[in-house]
Amino acid sequence: MKNEIQWIGAEEQEDFNQSLDGFVMEVLDILYIDNWSFSVTLTEDTQMAELNKRWRNKEGSTDVLTFVLDQDDGFPHPLGFYEPGDIVISLERVSSQAKEYKQSKEKELKRVLVHGILHLKGMTHPGYDWTKGMLKLQEDILNDTEGLQIIGWNDGTV
Repeated sequence: MKNEIQWIGAEEQEDFNQSLDGFVMEVLDILYIDNWSFSVTLTEDTQMAELNKRWRNKEGSTDVLTFVLDQDDGFPHPLGFYEPGDIVISLERVSSQAKEYKQSKEKELKRVLVHGILHLKGMTHPGYDWTKGMLKLQEDILNDTEGLQIIGWNDGTV
């Protein structure tokens, strides 16, 4: 069975949406993930700050939030998919982090997408040591998918 992703906030940008979908499908293949159904919401800092306050009791925006569902309390998907949860990404924060880290917006967007997927997979990182664990896997996946482009992100159309 194939994976299913619902994009919220990019519906009107068909090329952007399709290239995001292709990138995420490749990441799921690398991780041997099949039969997942989840949503990715692309939003701005204001909404992200509200979510961060409500769910993490932290002030201000963040780049990515992952809402992992407790599968013991979950509902079965009508088509038999596994529903691990949902990802929310602030495109404003991704853009500002790209400038701060001196890299493309596309690469930073890929980084937070992979980060969110790894959290949905149940992985965590106690700190920010990029040489081991989840964060190393994240960077390895980014290196493995370097040739995949997200159309429309770097050229300012989104």
